[in-house]
Amino acid sequence: RSETVSQTSIAAALYCLADMGIERTVISHPDQFVEKLIPSLAQTIAYFAEQTAASHHKTSRAFTGRELPLEMLASADKALTSLFAHWIDSKQVYDSAKLADVLPDSLLGRFMLVEPVDGRLTITDVGPGFEIFGETWRKNARGLPMEEQPDYNYGQWVQGIYRRVQETRLPRLDEVNATIRRPDRNDSIRCHYRRLILPFTCKGNGGTSLLGASVF
Repeated sequence: RSETVSQTSIAAALYCLADMGIERTVISHPDQFVEKLIPSLAQTIAYFAEQTAASHHKTSRAFTGRELPLEMLASADKALTSLFAHWIDSKQVYDSAKLADVLPDSLLGRFMLVEPVDGRLTITDVGPGFEIFGETWRKNARGLPMEEQPDYNYGQWVQGIYRRVQETRLPRLDEVNATIRRPDRNDSIRCHYRRLILPFTCKGNGGTSLLGASVF
């Protein structure tokens, strides 16, 4: 299923085939009656690349974002405005205790905190208002790479935006339209929200924490 499989899984499968010395492969699609016979590993690799590229093009239309000038915060939701004011007042230094006073009430707990760990953006906290993927996922999200969300394509897309904030060290405000898959419920949900991502400096080690908060 090219629309749901991760790049890591595809790579692992192809390495496995190569290690086993297998040449011919038979590929079946859940929505096609006829299976496809491919006579060489090189053609199998090319076929997977073609399918995932087509799937990426299809899924990329499910997520659209428009970066907004930060000046628009003045006319945006007061919760995001107060969070941005806290970021400025704190001199961009992360303090979980002070932040806790700002987030739960003003943003109903709709936030995600990520940090770079071994080169990957890793989830370190998720607010109780982050309900799209359910309580079970939220309770187990800490320590996961950011892209490892139930809708992997959405996770990859969001991770790319957070990565740009990490690289530029500049806050970013976006207006987002997204159709997000929820595999546990076998459905999709369409969301329209504004999200503010703020880069903080961690006390002690001087590392970077990225805080994203959103309002519908």
